[in-house]
Parts: sequence; structure tokens; C-alpha cells
Amino acid sequence: MALLNLDFLDRILKPERVLPGAEVEADAVVVGTGAGGAVAACELAEAGLDVAMLEEGEFLTARDYGRLTPLEAVKLLYRHGGLTFTMGNASVLLPAGQCVGGTTVINSGTALRAVPEATDRWVAEFGLRELVRSLDGTYERVEAALGVSPVADEIFGGNGRIFRRGAEHQGFRGAVLTRAERGCRGAGRCYLGCPNDAKQATNVSYVPRALRAGARLFVRAEARCVVIERGRAVGVKAFLRPKAGAAFPALFRANVVVVAAGAVHTPLLLAGVGGCGRGLGRNLKIHPASRVVGLFDEEVRGWDGVPQGYHLEETLREGISIEGVFLPPALLGPSIPQLGESHAEVMRRYNNLAMLGYRVIETGEGRVLPRVLGWPRAWPIIWYRLRRSDVRLLARAGALAAEILFGAGAQRVFTAIRGFEVMDSADDARRLRAAELGASDMELSAYHAQGTARMADRPDLGVANPWGEVWGVRDLYVADASAIPATPVSNPQVSIMAFATHVAAGILARRGRALRERMEETTAHS
Repeated sequence: MALLNLDFLDRILKPERVLPGAEVEADAVVVGTGAGGAVAACELAEAGLDVAMLEEGEFLTARDYGRLTPLEAVKLLYRHGGLTFTMGNASVLLPAGQCVGGTTVINSGTALRAVPEATDRWVAEFGLRELVRSLDGTYERVEAALGVSPVADEIFGGNGRIFRRGAEHQGFRGAVLTRAERGCRGAGRCYLGCPNDAKQATNVSYVPRALRAGARLFVRAEARCVVIERGRAVGVKAFLRPKAGAAFPALFRANVVVVAAGAVHTPLLLAGVGGCGRGLGRNLKIHPASRVVGLFDEEVRGWDGVPQGYHLEETLREGISIEGVFLPPALLGPSIPQLGESHAEVMRRYNNLAMLGYRVIETGEGRVLPRVLGWPRAWPIIWYRLRRSDVRLLARAGALAAEILFGAGAQRVFTAIRGFEVMDSADDARRLRAAELGASDMELSAYHAQGTARMADRPDLGVANPWGEVWGVRDLYVADASAIPATPVSNPQVSIMAFATHVAAGILARRGRALRERMEETTAHS
């Protein structure tokens, strides 16, 4: 097993190495090390800028993940132990990473480009012509950095084969997914940190590159606010949390500030800035999702191989995505709506289970609100409301996923939908299509929060301009999922990375112009 070379560890600064009240100088400070922040930091550092990265969590790799049980991994890698959720007409679990690499550490590694309909909308509605024109090049740059390739046959796994068999039986066209990995062994623990450092999360790809280029990474550093002077960003105030003793403040001063704290926390950091364009904290899209679990006569061994290796393509046109997914027993067990001996009997047949995840491109949206007085500071309020059309689409997606499992030969299918918890035949799934359900009748989760500080060519349409600079504030940029103006439909990781690459290119181009102007002024005066 080839683990990540840790030759950059001296560039990682823990709070114990920073003096209370310290002022740290840099050319650029980047808040967040996930899909957006790590890419922006790497691009800027490799161009020669002195970059300081701030991350609220720890730096961890396969050397750490291998020692953790699934529940320990969730507690260590996920924000609030995986218990971030929305409020509204349904409570939607919204897991997010809190570690170096952010949510890229705990996702499936799936790497898909935005669908053409999405990029057309980015141009037509939000004026992002320059960004879309550069996408082919930025996507290729990201994909090369991540080793994006289709899932190989030897790690495709039994869960993927069941999915493919059921999809073909039902007459659907599916495809093997492309993923960001190098040397994947199909360990089946993608959501708990890759035990082989094969999945190219940013903690093993972009962050090490940034550090080797001279960047510094400050861990256990919680950004509190952006410092603004005379209409421009000049730094970030943060609290550093040593393992022993009280947290203390530090100031990170820089010529450029890049905020990439995710669609939930980026708008909270920008809320105190003032002068932002319209819609800060609004327009939240999350792709609400759920799952179905099938019990088979045959042995599936769903844990052996890539959990998310296959998906349906044609259903994306109607706003439904169905992808393979599988979990370790400690996390899959709660997905089985049985009690006592009935639950134990199903879990004894763990090797005979297959699992599909489904999500929808919703028409409803949500909002990130300031924290409620008296709540812990790190708990924002995420208000989200499903529309009736979204509930109907979720029911249709669940029915399709269940029919696929029955088409593959499932004896029973378990769902997270009230009144349809256990299905004994495809007829039950067909009845689900016509059922009158409410949002609270479904157990939902979501993994693709986006849109809360979106880019647009006018401040009345978005928070940031087409290069990611916040309207009305110079040298303050957004480079994460919050900048995406409308859903890419597909899994958004590589789209976030392409946006961040574009933002970094704009920062560098602007710095280059400023430098040339200063040189011209110097020449003229001399």
C-alpha cells in the first residue's frame, strides 16, 4: 500500500506553534481546504504567492483512518459528528466534512462534469460567459490533477453488478461512473476516509501540492470574520484551538482573501462584510436524497469494491439521479426499518444486501440564517423547504430505485418512506409512484449544498462577480460551492474545483495587471 508522502509536514502549523494574538502576513489567505479552497490555494501558491490556508479541522490521512471504527471516523471527520441538518417542512441531514480536505475526504470520489443544460443556464441567466468558455480547459486541468478515470472492472464490486443487472432488466441505460482516484483497491470505505490514500481528496492531492509550493496550513483555526479596510479585504480574524488550554485569536493579514468555507459557512463569514451583492445566504440547493436496500438470495458482498460505481444517465433529464452506494454495518444498520430479531436476521444476511441511493434536482430552495441566540457559535440555522413537486419527484425516484432492485432479483426492499418501509414486490414500488406523501414522510439526507453566494454578472443577481470577487468589496473572493449560481445537476465536486481554478486565474491576472501598472508608473517617473 503506497501511502501519501508526508514530506510537507513542517508546513502544517498547529495552534501550539502560534503565539496568542499573533499577526501572520501572507499574500493571500484562503479559508477552507475542501474542493474550492484547496484548489485556489494550490493555484496561487504554485504561481509564487505566499499563501496561508485556514482549516477548522485536523490534517488526517490513511495512517489515521485505518485505526478508526466507522463511528469514530464519523465523529472525527464530519462536522458535528454528521448531525448537521436543515429545518423546515422536513429535517434533512446535511453531512459535511470538518478536516483538511473538507467533504472531499468523506464523499464517494465521483467526478462528473456539469451537464450542458446547466452551463447554458450559467451563461443565459447569470452572464458567466467567460467562465463557461474556460470550462473545458479547467475541467481537464482538474481531472488530470485527480487522476479521473472510469471505475475498473476489478473494483466494480457486487453492489454495482446488482445495480447494472437490475437497470438493464428494467430497460434503463446506465454507465460506469468516473472517479478521482489513483490505485483504488475497492476497500468500500470512501465515506470514512480512504484507508489507502487512493481517493484523490484534496488532503492527498491539492493541499500537499500547495504546501510543497511554499504555502502554510494552519489547522484547528476557525475563521470568525473578514477584515475590511476602506472597501477592500485585508485579512481574516480567526480563533485557534490548542488541544490543551483556551482558544486564542490571531490575525491573518493578506492582499487577497479567498473564502471557501462551504455553502453553509461562507455566507456567515460574508454576512458582516456589507456591500455584498444580492442573495447572500439565499438560493440554497441541496439535492435531497434517500436510499433503498434490497435483500437477495445470492451473496452480493456489497462492501467489497467501490460503493458508488454505477449510475443512470437518462433519468437526469427529469431531475432524478440514481447511483450505487453501500455502507459498513454500523452505518447501514439504521437504514433497515426493522426491530429486534427481525432486524438482527436482516443484518445476519449483510453479505446479501445491495443498496442504491437516489437524489433529485429540486425546485425548492433554502436559506442559511444567522445563528440563534444562545446556540453554540458553530451551529448555523439552515432553513429549507421542499415543494410538493419535489416530494412527488422523490417518491418517483424511490420507486424507480426499488423497481431496479426487484428487477435484479431482490426478495424484499427496505425504504425510508412512511407506509412503504418494507416492499415485497415491484407492485409495492409502483403503488409508491401514486402515493400522496408529505415532506415529513421521508427520511432525507443531502450532500451537495450550493448556491448561497452565487456568481453573476450583476450585483442584483448574485453576491460575486464572474471572477468570484464579492460585489462592492475589493480583493475578497468566493471559491466554493456557494458560488455556483444554478445546479450543475451532476455531482458538483469537479465543477467546484473548476470554479476555484477560474477564480485563482482571475486573481493572478489582476495581480499581473497591477504589477505592470506599477512598473509603468515607475518608468514614467524615472
